[in-house]
Amino acid sequence: MSKKDNEHKKELLVTKIKNGVVIDRIPPGRSLKVLSVLGIDDEYPAMVALAIKVPSKKREEKLKDVLKIAEIELTEEEKNKLGLVIPGATYNIIRDFEVYKKEELRIPQHFKGILKCQNPKCITNFREPITPEYEVISTDPLTIRCIYCERFMGEEYISQQLFGR
Repeated sequence: MSKKDNEHKKELLVTKIKNGVVIDRIPPGRSLKVLSVLGIDDEYPAMVALAIKVPSKKREEKLKDVLKIAEIELTEEEKNKLGLVIPGATYNIIRDFEVYKKEELRIPQHFKGILKCQNPKCITNFREPITPEYEVISTDPLTIRCIYCERFMGEEYISQQLFGR
């Protein structure tokens, strides 16, 4: 057996999905958080393939995570959530075993919902039926601002809201 054949056998092979999504170039070790953000657990009725810390030819870190989730397409809100958690990852919509659409997940500059405002006195935390709304002030470090009360929130608060920690 040649060295090339031997290297080929070391590759991770995961079954293709007919319909669903592939999220690639996830920073290593973050795929479980992605599943948590999407609300996918052991009750999910379709296939979920998870590869953690696999070699990457394109990432500077040389490692990445990959998720394949059958029978799902993400909403804009879910893509915005993932943009806050894994900016730079790619989101591929799979239809009939082929990549239908591919896009890079980005930190949204403006978004509604997703998070609760940190300010207990914000109008969005009272009886008024107002959806929290934010603008991104900085991406490094990630800082957002509530457009109603102008409270600034950082990565730690955002992570706590998205992951419950």
